[in-house]
Amino acid sequence: MDLSVVSLAWFREFHRVRRCLPPGPRRPVSNVSVKFSVRMDEIPSLTSSSKVEITGSFNGWKVRVPLTLSLNKDKFETSISLSPGTYTYKYVIDNTQWVISPEVPSANDGTGVINNIVNVLPPPSVADDE
Repeated sequence: MDLSVVSLAWFREFHRVRRCLPPGPRRPVSNVSVKFSVRMDEIPSLTSSSKVEITGSFNGWKVRVPLTLSLNKDKFETSISLSPGTYTYKYVIDNTQWVISPEVPSANDGTGVINNIVNVLPPPSVADDE
């Protein structure tokens, strides 16, 4: 027999056996720190004395995370640790006004409510292994 025929037959057999094995344990996907920020000029009613919070599908819309004013006082910002996935969110200004940032992608949820969207990708080390 030719060596190429034998090696091809073994190659096919190894792959057949591999497909029969159960999948190995998956490593848990680590969270990614996502920075959220809104500039003063993005929302007309926003001032440096405003109380700005963020909430969204990443926390079931139940918890409001405060944003802090940046050192040069041109934006409010915070970082939230999120697992990979797609999330919708809104900013809450002074406990009364729910707004989106026009500078960030947004979508209609089908009921007429428009929310900002963030797509969190897995860290490169996890994505490269799969």
